[in-house]
Amino acid sequence: MGGIINIITRSPLDYQGTKALLSAGNYGRYQAGISHFAKPTDQFGYSLSVNYQQTDGYFTNAFNNEQVDFGNSIGIRNRLVWKINERLTAENSLSLEYSRQGGYPYALVDSLDITRDVNYNHPSTYDRNLVSNGLVFKYKANHYDVIATTSYQYIDGYQNVDQDFTSDSLYLATQTQIDNMLSQEIVFKSKPNKRYEWVNGFYGFYQFSDKGVHVFDQVRKAQIIRNYDEVKQGVAVFHQTTMHDLFINRLSVTFGLRLDAEKNELTFRNETLVGGNSVALTDTLFPTMDFIELSPKIALKYDINNFTNVYALVSKGYKTGGFNAIHERDEDLQFEAEHSWNYEVGLKTAFMQNRIQAEASLFYIDWSNQQIYQPVPSGRGSMLKNAGESVSKGAELSMRANVFRNFNAILAYGYTDARFVTHIVDSTKNYNGNYIPYVPRHTFSMQLSHVVELPSQSIADRLKWSALYRAIGEHYWNEQNSQAQSAYGMLDLRMGVERGKFSLELWAKNLLASEYNAFYFEAIGNRYAQKGKPMQFGANLMLKL
Repeated sequence: MGGIINIITRSPLDYQGTKALLSAGNYGRYQAGISHFAKPTDQFGYSLSVNYQQTDGYFTNAFNNEQVDFGNSIGIRNRLVWKINERLTAENSLSLEYSRQGGYPYALVDSLDITRDVNYNHPSTYDRNLVSNGLVFKYKANHYDVIATTSYQYIDGYQNVDQDFTSDSLYLATQTQIDNMLSQEIVFKSKPNKRYEWVNGFYGFYQFSDKGVHVFDQVRKAQIIRNYDEVKQGVAVFHQTTMHDLFINRLSVTFGLRLDAEKNELTFRNETLVGGNSVALTDTLFPTMDFIELSPKIALKYDINNFTNVYALVSKGYKTGGFNAIHERDEDLQFEAEHSWNYEVGLKTAFMQNRIQAEASLFYIDWSNQQIYQPVPSGRGSMLKNAGESVSKGAELSMRANVFRNFNAILAYGYTDARFVTHIVDSTKNYNGNYIPYVPRHTFSMQLSHVVELPSQSIADRLKWSALYRAIGEHYWNEQNSQAQSAYGMLDLRMGVERGKFSLELWAKNLLASEYNAFYFEAIGNRYAQKGKPMQFGANLMLKL
């Protein structure tokens, strides 16, 4: 959820009042939100916000001339802050969200690589109810702080998808999802700005997911019913130490270590019905997948002066394996854990009394068993599979300038060369040396913003404007590197005026009306793509009471 909801991150103990937002744009985009902050006593405060969003959708289904990606959502969030005493504070945040939306604006790509209009005969939707709650206790001891966070999340989702995305009646799938997750984290950390700083922590979670997939195969006049009951649970302990002025002045050394242990268990039931009769039934409790991983980290930072430092970092990354909710072969049910070694060196500096800040870095990532999304053999859905070994290397540059009063400029550029080193599919096919899908080699962004303070007798207090240009370089959509998205750029613009407690902002997104594909995949012998969103414009009205 966006818009007014993000205002509530401000503590009710620091701010009192009410903030409201009204927003309208083309394509039937509307948003309304209100947040109220109150502090009944010096030790207790609360905030409550309500946010509503809706859009008619950006893409029209040529089959019925209706919008595909419509959306409606309403969210409520409440935050309580209680300063029990000078050392102990308790906070609780409760969020509720109800959303109903269309989706999957996928269209066929023809032989000339032109993405056609969306045209399929069965509505595709996603409905979701979300509840999340976080309870945080913060305790300030003499020499350290303790933060204990207890979180709970509940998701109830229903998905309805025309899997062939054509005007033919071929495949229809529905999926239900009930997900419960409870987690607990306790962190002990030293006071900041000490020569020796440390962090110790514990994290544990328990997650239960109940998923049901129902596929209507209208070609064979069959139904495939799958149920997945998956239980995930895990614990982690971690420690990090930072020592300043170690061996020589201005040198800081950081050591970190994290131990993760996780267990996944799946009960899977698969039944095929033809003419209402069961022709195949599988009911299996799969062997538990156990993961134990030790992840180290070491970092060096040397302060050349008060404005410039250089650093080097080595760390091990880890992403747990699991089960695929969509699979058609037994060997595709599971995917293994992904591991990586990450290396980075960089420089941070500032000029002109800190008015210009610059950062530069080089990175190298060595992956093993990288998890890559692939289509299932029939093409009706996707699953995670493990590649052999991959390498990603590149550089990042950024600069922030505030040379003139109330004028800011931010520039950023990134180069990434991400390839498979060894990715052997079978004895006749491999993708060794190919680029990893979805990773652009070049990215660029430039943002300019300016605030003009007006004289006290003016009709307004200040004028504001900002412009953001983003460019995405060429990237491939598949492991074969046979389908690619060429480079494109987008321009966003905002202009606003403020007067007392009132502000009005005009905005435009993709002002250049750039055309591009945001997603691509292949299924049942066809090629599909999702076009990027067109030019959007609108206005925001904000009021502080």
